[in-house]
Amino acid sequence: MKRKYIFLSKWNKHDMLCACLQLNPCCKDTKQCEEIELTLNPYDDIEEVMRERKYKRHRGALRQR
Repeated sequence: MKRKYIFLSKWNKHDMLCACLQLNPCCKDTKQCEEIELTLNPYDDIEEVMRERKYKRHRGALRQR
């Protein structure tokens, strides 16, 4: 369930000034922006977590002990 996002970002040397999605830019002057591609995989480590044999319920969610 990987998702790819493309952001437009503005930088001041090493400091990020702003970042917004490519389809919904927050500023009108996008000529100075740099594109950043981000891949998000929220379930990347789920197999490693599920190998643990002891679980404990905490506020309705399962957690490892």
